[in-house]
Amino acid sequence: MRKKLVICFLLVVSLLTAQGMILANAETTTEAEMRGYSLSDKWCYRNGFSKQTTVYGPNNVNYGTIWTWAEMYQYYDESAKELYVLSICTAEMQPYLSGSNIINNQSMHVTMYPSWISGYGSTDSIDYAPKTTAGSYSESTSVTTGWHAGSNGIGGDFSNTHEVTTSTSDVQIIAYREEPAMVRLHIEHNFVNYANNQDKNIYRALVSYSHMMLYKISNYDLDEEPILCYYVYHTSSFYNKTKRKTATATNTTHFDL
Repeated sequence: MRKKLVICFLLVVSLLTAQGMILANAETTTEAEMRGYSLSDKWCYRNGFSKQTTVYGPNNVNYGTIWTWAEMYQYYDESAKELYVLSICTAEMQPYLSGSNIINNQSMHVTMYPSWISGYGSTDSIDYAPKTTAGSYSESTSVTTGWHAGSNGIGGDFSNTHEVTTSTSDVQIIAYREEPAMVRLHIEHNFVNYANNQDKNIYRALVSYSHMMLYKISNYDLDEEPILCYYVYHTSSFYNKTKRKTATATNTTHFDL
């Protein structure tokens, strides 16, 4: 059985068959639980990623640090040949607080999407978080879904209890799915007053946000081993108010399913 690993570590998953389903024998990973995520035992862990990056501006000035953590899970309905893919991501950023420069959080953008390599069926976006409405701000990044899947109605509940509450005048959160297939999720966290702030508040603190994307893939046959790559991009920018300069860094990963 051919398996292609895009990131450089080995993952071993045990599966069992029950009531026409293939179900995982493992629940949420310990790190996911520590980060506030909770998944039912119907999910099968497939891959994980964690990366820390120091962001440097002109003249090698330390602007801050970004962290990206992501995990991917699957749930397969064998009788319906439907594969459900859940991607969760926690993105963090913190400006450098020492020295003579005033460094502010400017923006955090996260993009998540699948990309087929071979053997695909139709892909539909089922749920995502955080949700926002046009022209409004979101006060929380709490993630939750009561989604139930499968021909036998076996649940795939998922939730995230980690919440971040911010003043709507400070952080604008925009989430949208891109055309044509609506399977590419883009979330923006924009710090409204980054260019003028000089206080030690949310602009000059560690901030952490949770993100989730859930897909259903039809006509997925495990025997034919179709391959799906899943991409996560986390880009954060810091603003040096003292020098009036911006520095940006991106953490990128892609998983192979």
